[in-house]
Amino acid sequence: MLQLIPNISFDLINKAKYLDKMYIPTRYPNAWSSETPDFYYTLSEAEQAINYAKEIINFIEERWKLLKSV
Repeated sequence: MLQLIPNISFDLINKAKYLDKMYIPTRYPNAWSSETPDFYYTLSEAEQAINYAKEIINFIEERWKLLKSV
């Protein structure tokens, strides 16, 4: 979906893809055959995901402001 936005960076698209891959297995404990998500993910991965999400939200909010001013 982000790819449809003009002038979006390849880096931001990759960050969104990273978050997509984390969605199901981190949200649903039974996504893994054994253990729970906290066994498979580290604190630094969680922090990275949060930072990526913030970057995407900021980008979208800035684009939204531009649309409102038109």
